[in-house]
Amino acid sequence: MEKSTIYIRRKEDYFGVARKLKVFIDGKHVADLKWGQAIDIHVRPGYHTVKVKMDWCTCKPVGFKLRGGERVAYQVDSGFDESVSNMFLQLYNLFFNASDFFTLTRQQLNDNS
Repeated sequence: MEKSTIYIRRKEDYFGVARKLKVFIDGKHVADLKWGQAIDIHVRPGYHTVKVKMDWCTCKPVGFKLRGGERVAYQVDSGFDESVSNMFLQLYNLFFNASDFFTLTRQQLNDNS
């Protein structure tokens, strides 16, 4: 049976530069991502969930179905940037809504991914 691939890229934002981001597939810890790093995770075809976590900050799990040989890509974003409004929103999420701190956004694949 041909394996499927989940490609996950951690955006180079300003949160947790020195910390690793834990990646979970189907509830199991499968990888740690450094700032700006990307990884291919090979899985069996079928339904999967992806979630990321750093300390108590996490995201809502994203679920999807993969066919044999299919490759999907997600980018992890904390929303932390130079804008004051986003910084206040993320500080709020950090302390009061940590399950929405990170977002996983599905990306279009190109030949360079």
